[in-house]
Amino acid sequence: MKKIEIITTQNVPIQYESADLKDRVIATILDLVFLSVITGVFSLIFLGMLFKDLSDDSTLFIFYYVVITFLSLFYGLVQEVLYGGQTWGKKIMGIKIIKLNGEVPNLSDYIMRWIFRPIDIWGSLGSIGSLLISSGDKAQRIGDILANTTVIKLSGFRRISLADIENLPNAENTEIKYPLVSKFTDEDMLAIKQLLERIRLHKTKTNIDLYYKTLDEIALKLEIGESPYDGQKFLKDIVNDYVAMTR
Repeated sequence: MKKIEIITTQNVPIQYESADLKDRVIATILDLVFLSVITGVFSLIFLGMLFKDLSDDSTLFIFYYVVITFLSLFYGLVQEVLYGGQTWGKKIMGIKIIKLNGEVPNLSDYIMRWIFRPIDIWGSLGSIGSLLISSGDKAQRIGDILANTTVIKLSGFRRISLADIENLPNAENTEIKYPLVSKFTDEDMLAIKQLLERIRLHKTKTNIDLYYKTLDEIALKLEIGESPYDGQKFLKDIVNDYVAMTR
């Protein structure tokens, strides 16, 4: 399984598992099924409206074709924008679109991927997209390359949210150990929480190297020289101090 390393805007490298071709193909098939169901239901509603009004109403037919065309063309794009890089099919398969620079994809990124779907998928019967995804280090089709995005697998990866920070035990009476923690941001704290989770679940060489590098960088930023011996407690204290000072 391919691994993709993302360098976040806070200069923190995070490793993800790339979504394989099978997952992406199945997600596409599922979305086609959902699209067929939606258009089928709408067609039944349209037929019911037509039978109620037996006159030859061309406006009704125009409305029908406009809606069907919109659903067919924009189903995937609209869902990816609304659900932050996922369609219903992608949600079921546990995969998601992300940017390679660690930022959240914006509307123009989703549009760029959508524009090249006819070339990557439909026009070439999926051959171009499949070849690029299978052979590329970052599993990108043409649309991904131009949008600087890729698709990752979420299963087995616990995403840390802002709520994970704010749901820590009440810190009102906490003695602040590292006052300079105010230099950090919510995003920094999320990255620290993710790192602690990764170290707990997967003590790989990559994660351990990242762990010690992060400890040194944080100690430098806090102007305390070397980081304490118990690095994990140190990181937890940093998060607790941040909560106490900012919430």
